[in-house]
Amino acid sequence: MKLKKARAILKKVAGKEFSQIFTPQQLNQISNNTTNKGVVGQVLELSLGLTNNSNTLDFVDGELKTNSCDKLGKPKETVAITQISSEIDQILSVDRFKSSKLYKKITKLLFVLVYKEKSLPVEQWRIVDIIYINLKNPFNMKILWQLKRDYSEIRRQMKEQIEVGGDGLLHTANGKYLQIRTKDSAPYSPIFSNIYGREISSKNFAFYFQKSFVHELQK
Repeated sequence: MKLKKARAILKKVAGKEFSQIFTPQQLNQISNNTTNKGVVGQVLELSLGLTNNSNTLDFVDGELKTNSCDKLGKPKETVAITQISSEIDQILSVDRFKSSKLYKKITKLLFVLVYKEKSLPVEQWRIVDIIYINLKNPFNMKILWQLKRDYSEIRRQMKEQIEVGGDGLLHTANGKYLQIRTKDSAPYSPIFSNIYGREISSKNFAFYFQKSFVHELQK
C-alpha cells in the first residue's frame, strides 16, 4: 500500500474516537500496551492491512508516524525515527544525508496526531490530524535544507563528544528539527565504532523529530 492511499483511508476517521475506529480486540491490544508509545501506530498498520515487521519502510513508499497531541493537535512529544547503531560508522565517516538510512526513512511521511490522556479510557482517544509530507516536493525544499543542516550539526556534535568529550561517549545532540538520544531497553545494546575501535555508548541511540518539526508541518 502507498502512503496516499493510507492517507485517504485515515482521513475518513479523523476526529473519531477509537471506539468508532478499532475492534474490541484492537482496543484491548492498545489498552494492554499503553506504555509502548508505538502501539497505536502498530495497530493502525494492522487495521490498514499491513504487518508489523522490521522492514525499513512501513509502506511501499514511506513511513507512518504517530504522535501524541493535545485537543488542538499541538504535539506533546518528540517522534522516534530510527536507531543508529547499525550505521554508526557511516554516519561518523561521511556527511551524506541523502544516502543515510535516516533520509530513506523520512523522505515520505504520514504523520497521525493522536489525542490521548492517561485520565481517558483508550476508547475515547481520537485521531486529531493527518499530515502527509514528501521531501522531494519542491514546496518542501526549505524543510529539506534544514534537516540536512541538522544532520551535519548532529554529526559534528557526535564527533566532538567522542573525541574531546569528558567521557568520550555519545550524549544527546540537537538540531532545529532533529535530535539524537538514547532509545534502548534492557538488556542494552552498546554501540561499537570500528572507526574509534571501542564502544562509544553503553546504550543504543536513535534519531528523533523535535516537536518543532511537527509544528512546521502544521503551518
